[in-house]
Amino acid sequence: MPRTTLPRLAEPPSVDEALAMERTLEATVEPRFIDAMGHMNVSFYVQLFDRGTWELFHRLGMDERYVRETQRGAFAVEQHIRYLGELREGDAVEIHTRILDAGPRSLTILHVMVDVGHRRLAAMMEVVGVHMDLRTRKSAPLAEPLLAALRGRLPPC
Repeated sequence: MPRTTLPRLAEPPSVDEALAMERTLEATVEPRFIDAMGHMNVSFYVQLFDRGTWELFHRLGMDERYVRETQRGAFAVEQHIRYLGELREGDAVEIHTRILDAGPRSLTILHVMVDVGHRRLAAMMEVVGVHMDLRTRKSAPLAEPLLAALRGRLPPC
């Protein structure tokens, strides 16, 4: 069977570069996040990154009301996570977020999880989302104001 490899994630930003990105979540590693290895379980990295995504969407106006009124929303279709530093119970973390790409029906987001107390990167995730019509369950174009808002957050070239 041929061996496959995932695409390589972008190189991690420095801590200062990450902290300069938009903060979308502040959290503390809770006891329930800890697994048998004594550190934060992978499922909670995904959960915290997801909360950062929803906060970004809320700020853009793509919140629960948007979903209810337009019957449109975004589905994650691809995620790549890179673990960079172990997190333990009580560690304070922040998610910092940047839009990497915004197309007519999709967007790519970079999240960086910063271990605030140790001033280091804990993880990063690139996620691709597709804007969906919830009635047809097919991709749908982003409304022009939403696409403009996403593109307005793209880093300068």
